[in-house]
Formats: sequence, C-alpha cells, structure tokens
Amino acid sequence: MNPNETVQSNLSVSEDLLDAFFLTENDYYWDEPVTDVDRMQTMMDDLTDLGFLDENFTVGDYITNEYVEQ
Repeated sequence: MNPNETVQSNLSVSEDLLDAFFLTENDYYWDEPVTDVDRMQTMMDDLTDLGFLDENFTVGDYITNEYVEQ
C-alpha cells in the first residue's frame, strides 16, 4: 500500500486533493532535516540517568549534519 492510500483510507479526502499536497513541496510543513546534536545528547544523558541505558555515549560521534544544505 502506498502512503497516499494509507492516508486516504484514514481521512475523508479526495485522491486528487491528496495527490496535490501529500509528500510534495505543497505539503503543510517541511522542516530543515538538521539534527540538534546537543538536544539529542541531553536526551541520551537523561535516559542513562534514569536507567534506560546501561552506559552513555557521545551522540556527536554518530550524527553529522555536514551533508545538509544550510
């Protein structure tokens, strides 16, 4: 099943309207695909402190935004 069929099966939207917007540049909201490494590190630190992770790691060693146009 393609994404349009999935969305259309859950909403009462015509196929033409869906095709004109869903997953296109006309879609409602597009954010820059940049990862906030500091925020992600804070989340990993918190998960470690709360015992969800056995040991912490440096997120910046595994994430880069160097390929994202800014």
